[in-house]
Amino acid sequence: MIRVLFAFSAIIPCLAFANMENGKLDIQEVSKGVFLHTSYKKLQGYGYFPSNGLVVLDGKSAYIIDTPWPEEDTKTLVDWISNSGYSLRASLHTHSHEDRSSGV
Repeated sequence: MIRVLFAFSAIIPCLAFANMENGKLDIQEVSKGVFLHTSYKKLQGYGYFPSNGLVVLDGKSAYIIDTPWPEEDTKTLVDWISNSGYSLRASLHTHSHEDRSSGV
């Protein structure tokens, strides 16, 4: 678990801005079995603002660390996990704000 948290802290400065213009959920593998998901919320006067989380795979099990910002993206992420052949076992939320626990 320490390795996963280190990986998460190491990628925070490297936000995935690929879909920032359209606010679309972005999922990228950052290490074997570890995926960064970046979601966006449109903030008035600013535009789309990113929020990051992880999907960690262990065998055929998947674990979400911080859900995407909009609820619809959490549903999309859960579908992506299932369609990829993994079973979602749990999710961990680093705090209770909408940018980390939306869709729970």
